[in-house]
Amino acid sequence: ATARYMAFDGLRKLPLVIIDRIFHEVEIDCVYHDHYMGSYQMTKYLVEKGHREVGYTSNPIDNITSRKERYQGYIQALLDHKIPVKIQNIHFRSVACDTSRINECDPEQEQFILDNPRMTAIMCGDDHVAISTIHTALQMGIPVPEKLSIVGFSDIQLAAYIPTPLTTVRQDTEKLARSAVDLLMKRVGNSNENPITIKIQTSIVERQSVQSRT
Repeated sequence: ATARYMAFDGLRKLPLVIIDRIFHEVEIDCVYHDHYMGSYQMTKYLVEKGHREVGYTSNPIDNITSRKERYQGYIQALLDHKIPVKIQNIHFRSVACDTSRINECDPEQEQFILDNPRMTAIMCGDDHVAISTIHTALQMGIPVPEKLSIVGFSDIQLAAYIPTPLTTVRQDTEKLARSAVDLLMKRVGNSNENPITIKIQTSIVERQSVQSRT
């Protein structure tokens, strides 16, 4: 930890902007998407569609800030809407989703669905997990979204072209990049301000993977 801090301390003397990650142990300029609020708003969206048994599944957190914040947003949205947080409805994969096999039935996602037959919706920590979950549900004979609504996070290009196009949280990568370059140029111009953190807001892209329960 000390060596890592010393490395960052040296880097702070250079014009440097961290993109879409946060390092809490050192103050440094960063620009990142508001993962917490994106997940919060998506969970709220599902609740407003009438879902009360909303599951959550993700790749392992592995000290990745964005994954942790997305999970926290899901939890807080349930709490704010007076919906009990059920540990059985939450699943963190033992290994990361294999992106080369997301069109196959995934054993971990299959077991998660089988163990929770009352779930009507699943919030996924990213689009790859969501796409894998959709393919898994369909191959299990569970129609999406008629029986099970599934949403993702990121809005990767593939999200719009799967059998059931994915409703997901869109990250504005252009705005992220533009803000990062502007901040970097500010530092190149010898700005002496304290380290700055810029949050880029997300938005919900509605497709066909969610059905209202109201």
